[in-house]
Amino acid sequence: MEDVPASALGWRQKLQLDGLLYHKNHIDKNAVKAFLDSLWFPLCFMDFETTYMVPIPLFDGMRPYEQLPFQFSLHVIEKEGAEPVHYAYLAKDLKNPCEEFLSNLLAVIPAGASVLTWNQIFEIQRLRELAARFPEKRAEISALIENIRDLMAPFRDKSIYHWKFNGSYSIKDVLPALVDGYSYEKLSINSGDMASAAWVRMIQEPDLNEQQRLYSELLEYCHLDTLAMVLIWKEMHAMLENRSL
Repeated sequence: MEDVPASALGWRQKLQLDGLLYHKNHIDKNAVKAFLDSLWFPLCFMDFETTYMVPIPLFDGMRPYEQLPFQFSLHVIEKEGAEPVHYAYLAKDLKNPCEEFLSNLLAVIPAGASVLTWNQIFEIQRLRELAARFPEKRAEISALIENIRDLMAPFRDKSIYHWKFNGSYSIKDVLPALVDGYSYEKLSINSGDMASAAWVRMIQEPDLNEQQRLYSELLEYCHLDTLAMVLIWKEMHAMLENRSL
């Protein structure tokens, strides 16, 4: 990268090159402010974990390669200045968790709340699949989808770029770059693929101690996903006040 002439690069690539060579950061404050102003309270930070896509469905009634949601983490900030409250669901039984997952999720999201995810396409698609499976909940799910916003967008669009991102906008790279002391590196489960494999092991595990270990590790991983979003959202506000980046 050091040998690439800057004249051959687009502006996004130049941000990455300047970050590599000179440790330069970038923020488009107008774009970041517009994004933050588009949100409202109650404000929710939501993340799902799902099974990986397998050709042979895990449960009756599923399609080949269908992703099954088995876990969510949700941080809710009811009003400006309030501390976030955490909610979680993790299926533990050897049965299809879709109905319990959905009922628990809808029970803890405040009506009309603004909902943030990281890469909204993933959560929206899972919700659409749940709406098709449970048509009696379609209106409620559709209202939830309408209120989803993507916290990844300002990072994907390079409205915010930190040289430590190394060109990435994965939450696993954004979090440690912006918030000191937080990282996925030390977690026993630190990726979606690992979480999927751990859940399948957990629901079939006869040893209760091993089952509990996997259960705790899954909770810890998914919890960090939404806590990370809370911390990044707060850091974005600090950027506008010239207190970071």
